[in-house]
Amino acid sequence: MKLTESGQIFFVCVALLMVWSFILTQKWMNRLIQNKRSHNISHSAPQRKKIKAKTERPSKFEFACLFAVVFSISAIFFPFSYWVTQAVYNLSTKPTYTGQIVSYTSEWVKTERTDSNNRSYTVDELRHTAQVRFTDKNHHSHTLDNSISSTAIPVIGDSITIVYAQGDQRVAEKSIRSFILYFASSFMLFILGFILVAIIAYGLNRDMTAYIQFAQFLIYRMVIPLGSMSMFAMLLYSLFEYFFLGNPQALPFWVAILCAFFVLMLTPLIYYILSKGKMYDTYKSNKR
Repeated sequence: MKLTESGQIFFVCVALLMVWSFILTQKWMNRLIQNKRSHNISHSAPQRKKIKAKTERPSKFEFACLFAVVFSISAIFFPFSYWVTQAVYNLSTKPTYTGQIVSYTSEWVKTERTDSNNRSYTVDELRHTAQVRFTDKNHHSHTLDNSISSTAIPVIGDSITIVYAQGDQRVAEKSIRSFILYFASSFMLFILGFILVAIIAYGLNRDMTAYIQFAQFLIYRMVIPLGSMSMFAMLLYSLFEYFFLGNPQALPFWVAILCAFFVLMLTPLIYYILSKGKMYDTYKSNKR
């Protein structure tokens, strides 16, 4: 069976990622072995002899685990970096039009979620894709699917801003929703990229002090505040929709009560972040 061009590119990329991950994992393991050896210098001679065999060569299980970590991060970071960069570039350079939603299609999609105990489970979500009609610069009318689908039912007759170039099979929505989506994707890729750079630096025997400090800054000054404020804003907007916009999502009353409860629970944290913003400084002072 002959592979298509896309299949050949896929297998070449997977092979390159595996070689890259193997080399990087090997350097990571070498640094771990060196750290173990330096740690064992303080032990007595008989103890060093017992530990020597364990530190000379890593176990296959340790190597496989580290290889899986490096391969997973690389397999997500490199392709998604290309796709997100291409999408943002197209959104900013392609011609912009105003289209009208004329219909929509719906399909059940399996979505993976995580409960409070960190257990993953799969749910079926009914997602809707709007079909947009617009006229291009050559005065040709087109009706194409939107590139973004959601659980919210599109309102037929609404106008949306889109980008389109000749030959596109879909239109890209240019809205606050799309910018939030690409910002969240870029932020996720930034974190994965930092982890990958830290692994490379560790494997090359670099001093990790600056990386640790930046990781602490990233967690306590960016991830926790941004994550908390984003959740607070989404919950607050759900309440605003329920009580002031006529409940367009058709949420049950108990969902609104639950949102209000979590808004109240998050309010002290949001006040602390906005008024003081000393979570990171408090962490550093506690360590001292």
